[in-house]
Amino acid sequence: MESITIVPFNISLEMLIGSTSVLAGYFVLKWRLYVMRNVEGTSINHLMTNIFIAGLFIWKFSPLILDFQLVIHDPMSLIYLNGGTNGLWIVALFGCIVLMIHTWRKKLAFFMFPDLLLTFYLASSTLYGLLYFILLQGGVRSLALGLLGLVMVIVQFKFSNIRMLSFLGLIVTVLWYSVGRTVIAFVDGNNEIAVYGIAAEQLFFLSAACISFLTKIMLERRTEHD
Repeated sequence: MESITIVPFNISLEMLIGSTSVLAGYFVLKWRLYVMRNVEGTSINHLMTNIFIAGLFIWKFSPLILDFQLVIHDPMSLIYLNGGTNGLWIVALFGCIVLMIHTWRKKLAFFMFPDLLLTFYLASSTLYGLLYFILLQGGVRSLALGLLGLVMVIVQFKFSNIRMLSFLGLIVTVLWYSVGRTVIAFVDGNNEIAVYGIAAEQLFFLSAACISFLTKIMLERRTEHD
């Protein structure tokens, strides 16, 4: 695996891409919260700063959990070790739990948490796909995933004044992203696991697209009746 050496650290290029992508997702999410310009957005915006700072410490010291035996035998290893990709997953889980609790305690709209989480995911996957394509020759699939994420982030911001953090807006975003992922999965997807001739990835996003489409129709009909 390709890596970059910054004495005394030896950093995997893939981990560097992942870390940079997570950071990009954080700043895009902060930007979207700033665009909201309301009490709920300001509240979560401040919370995101605290999550980011805490996340850095969690990622740095996550080897205490992930490589406990190594750290016990050589405590100085914490100076040059970090959580790597698994550490990033721990930070992501921590951020999700904190945001979910905050949304529940402040009695915010139930769809606000998944909506913001989707913004973070789309922004992160955009940069990850593009950097993976450029630096690690990820192929057409990486480029397509990066471009799809970029389009969806642009759409989220373009229609922010119309449906910012609305349940319908969330469903529409999930719908079009699922359609895009379905197309990519059929053209250049992972076909290792199949169900009745359809790969698991294809089946998952095709199902998500169908459920989102049906939910969209139900919400629009309810709006018309109201």
